[in-house]
Amino acid sequence: MVGLNVSGTFNNRNYDFINANSLPDYVYWEAEPALSFHLGSKWNIRPGVRFGRQTHQKLVNLVAASFQDDTFSIIFEDYDFIGPSIALEFFEVNGLLFSLQESYLFRKYPHNPTRAATDFLPYSDRNINSVLLFLTWNLTAHWQLNAIANFDNEHIKNVDSGDSQSTIFGAEIGYQF
Repeated sequence: MVGLNVSGTFNNRNYDFINANSLPDYVYWEAEPALSFHLGSKWNIRPGVRFGRQTHQKLVNLVAASFQDDTFSIIFEDYDFIGPSIALEFFEVNGLLFSLQESYLFRKYPHNPTRAATDFLPYSDRNINSVLLFLTWNLTAHWQLNAIANFDNEHIKNVDSGDSQSTIFGAEIGYQF
């Protein structure tokens, strides 16, 4: 069986009072359309594409009116992203759920004034590889194993420094009375 799955996120953050020391207002959205292929009754594979944007339009307008140096850099935080994604899922009714998701995003900061600079900038164009693994398994009627692992790798495109990696892993064995 083949299907179409569309998921997304929208966040509009607005503060009543904005100054140089406050967090900036922003609008963030993302969407991920994907085809869904059901392989038998237990397996599902979902290739798709993720894309989105974050903008600070309200603060950009305030900054343009006042030209304050301490808040002007906020517009450089705006970014767009796009990239392929894939998910592999296994679900068994009597107690096993496995999900592996991978995405590779190309993030661009369009307002960065030195896009071709060789110095590290926190808002430089980058490629982001993300892997998420989730597992829950009812080992017996009382014992359950849960695990989650997340790996993010960001590579700055124009420079050799500034790359970052983040790895999180958690496991739990629980007993239910």
